Amino acid sequence: MYTPPQYDSEPARRFPVLYWLHGSGGGLGGIAILTAYFDDAIRAGRTPPMLVVFPNGMASSMWADSKDGRVPMESMVVRDLVPHVDATFRTVATRDGRLLEGFSMGGLGASRWGLRYPEVFGAMSMFAAGPLDLDFNGPRATGNLAERAQILRDVYSDDMTYYVAQNPFTVAEQVCRYDTRDIARADAFSPSGRTTRLHVAGQRRISRACHTTGDRAGVHTGAECRARYDGAPRGARRSELCVLPRGVRGAVMSTPP
Repeated sequence: MYTPPQYDSEPARRFPVLYWLHGSGGGLGGIAILTAYFDDAIRAGRTPPMLVVFPNGMASSMWADSKDGRVPMESMVVRDLVPHVDATFRTVATRDGRLLEGFSMGGLGASRWGLRYPEVFGAMSMFAAGPLDLDFNGPRATGNLAERAQILRDVYSDDMTYYVAQNPFTVAEQVCRYDTRDIARADAFSPSGRTTRLHVAGQRRISRACHTTGDRAGVHTGAECRARYDGAPRGARRSELCVLPRGVRGAVMSTPP
């Protein structure tokens, strides 16, 4: 866990918490590098002071509760670790004080948790997240069949129904609803090709849009996401998920082109 310099110099202050979810293969090797990035940005004033928690998601947990119950990774972090951090450190112990961020497998977990637990996390960001496809037949999976088989066995017990149930797009459909009062609505393009409009209860707007291949993850409003989609050539579009929790301007979570 990383604490900023202000944590010691301002003993009465409470700090937001970023939960960083690593990618497959384990994340221990990257903690020192990421800590240096966060520390440099905070000391330079580019990033507000925050605590950064680096949970250990093991090599290939997909940050999900395994179907057989042997590795309840999601439950351990959301239901056990988050309350422990709030009880042990001076945190902003509300959803507005918690941010999820993750890379690859960690981006998959961040998107699922952010959608599934809006009362716990106020915002989320994901980089090169995956697997996001509903059939688990993307380039990484088909190029590493042994790894795909191992993940399906260990996490999902070879049950594709359980795999689909843990997909962020499935979770989004479960927690979203139509809301004709939302004037900032944007179309959501589902993996199946259906066009729907999804709106999270509590005014959390979800819109699936597409950005150009060269675009990097950033922060946009739903309208900006839609404008980028409309302005990009169809062949250059890629799937992205724009999530705007209450009180947060927006967070773009990108997948590989």
